[in-house]
Amino acid sequence: MDDAEIAEKLFLYRAKRDGFNISVALVRELGSISGETGIPLEELRKYMEVFLHKLVDEIFKKKETK
Repeated sequence: MDDAEIAEKLFLYRAKRDGFNISVALVRELGSISGETGIPLEELRKYMEVFLHKLVDEIFKKKETK
């Protein structure tokens, strides 16, 4: 498992455990994050779209039964 996979799993874990506020404030915060990290805003938006889909899938996935 590479560093990016570990980071994403940790991010998913924290978002599930602590909750994740999806609002207009998130869009503004992405702008701030972009400015502070140098990550282009459009790339952050695309990443967050994929991440939020993964988060919803993870929250609502059914546990497999044996």
